[in-house]
Amino acid sequence: MPSLLHTLSIALLSVLLCGSAVALDAGEIVALKDMQAEWGTQLGWRGEPSCNWTDVTCDSDGHVQELSLAAKQLSGSIPASIGKLRSLVSLDLSDNLLSGSIPASIGNLRSLFYLYLNTNQLSGTIPSSIGNLKSADQVRLDTNQLSGAIPTSIGSLQSVRNLVLSFNQLSGSLPDSIGNLQAVENLFLYNNQLSGSIPVSIANLRNAVSLSLSSNQLSGSIPDSIDKLQSLVSLDFAENQLNGSIPASIGNLQSLIQLYLYSNQLSGSIPDSIGNLQAVEDLYLYKNQLSGSIPNSISKLQKLVALKLHDNQLSGSIPASIGNISSLQQLYLFSNHLSGSIPDSIGKLHALRLLYLSSNQLCGSIPDSIGNLSELKFLLLDTNQLSGSIPNSICNLQSLHQLFLQNNTLTGVVPSWVCATNASYDLRDNHFSCPLPTCCSSTGNGLCAPCFA
Repeated sequence: MPSLLHTLSIALLSVLLCGSAVALDAGEIVALKDMQAEWGTQLGWRGEPSCNWTDVTCDSDGHVQELSLAAKQLSGSIPASIGKLRSLVSLDLSDNLLSGSIPASIGNLRSLFYLYLNTNQLSGTIPSSIGNLKSADQVRLDTNQLSGAIPTSIGSLQSVRNLVLSFNQLSGSLPDSIGNLQAVENLFLYNNQLSGSIPVSIANLRNAVSLSLSSNQLSGSIPDSIDKLQSLVSLDFAENQLNGSIPASIGNLQSLIQLYLYSNQLSGSIPDSIGNLQAVEDLYLYKNQLSGSIPNSISKLQKLVALKLHDNQLSGSIPASIGNISSLQQLYLFSNHLSGSIPDSIGKLHALRLLYLSSNQLCGSIPDSIGNLSELKFLLLDTNQLSGSIPNSICNLQSLHQLFLQNNTLTGVVPSWVCATNASYDLRDNHFSCPLPTCCSSTGNGLCAPCFA
């Protein structure tokens, strides 16, 4: 039987062997020491670099595999020696106060899977060496002060699924190489200063689920080939300078839930194919130069929650079939050239909370069926050519917060229930009969004047 001394000797030898197996290499020691010197006591690191340091994880060979330093209030720059951590798989420096540029040596981290440098104060350009991170699955550089162009080498990130560069000051055009990101699922480039046209190569992103280029200075037209992105759930090109028409091919995006094209310079009519977006819940086309009528096909959008077409040049009548969209909660059609009457079918929209039809050329009476909208909070019909009396059914709208009917040609008496409502209201500049209810002449929550004998 082995002696106790022999057993202890074997155990000690094992510890020594393991200790030698997990020793950091010289480059890793330099990198960790440089971080310790640059970022100070916030790290909580003491003594010589070690795999036992807080937020440092090593692999079985003793090489640094993960650095998890998010939200440590770190300040200063990222040391260039970080590129010596060649076994690094995950680097998380997000939510700190880091400044200076992203060192080109970051491209030496060829095993990197997760790169999180977001929410800092990093400046300068994105180094072209970023393209060396061919294993990267997640790259977040958003919410910094990065400037300059997106490097062409970005297209070499052929494994990346989530690429987030939003909330920076990036400029120049989108590189054609962006179309090489064939694994990308979420591409967020919004809130930058990108210009030029949307490259046709974007149609190669066949796995893209969310694509946001909003709040830039992009111009030109939406590529017809956009319909190649059959996996898209969210498409956001809002707040740019895009022109031309909405391509009919957009109706082929059968998985689309959110379509945001607002605040551009899009013109022409809304394509009839928009009715093919059977999954869409948010359809925001407002603040463009769209003309023509609202297509009847819009009534096919049975999952639609918010329809915002306001601030365009749409004409014709509100289609009666709009009452078939039973899921609709927000209907914004104000500031267009819509004419004709408000369809009685609007009273079928039992989920509706916001109805904004102001600043059009709508005529005829307010349909009595509007009183069926029990969830309605905002009813804005002002600045039209509506006539007839205020329907008493409106008093059924117990959730109403605002009732704006001013600047029409409404007649009859102002109903007494107006004084009992908790809603703020404006009934001015109509043709109501005198006398007005006493609440209309007070400084309460509503206005009614003038009236006519």
